Amino acid sequence: MNSLISPYLITTLFTIVYNMLVRPITLSRRTRWTGIWRMNLRDQVGHQETEK
Repeated sequence: MNSLISPYLITTLFTIVYNMLVRPITLSRRTRWTGIWRMNLRDQVGHQETEK
């Protein structure tokens, strides 16, 4: 029984920890990177428009 229960317990615990800790960090980092990327894109477009 223990050999059958332990993998499920490990996976459930891992998913709970992942949802609590890892996902918010990655989400915040991802939104921050996309924001920086959008700002860089906007700057590049602005420079191209001014060069014309």
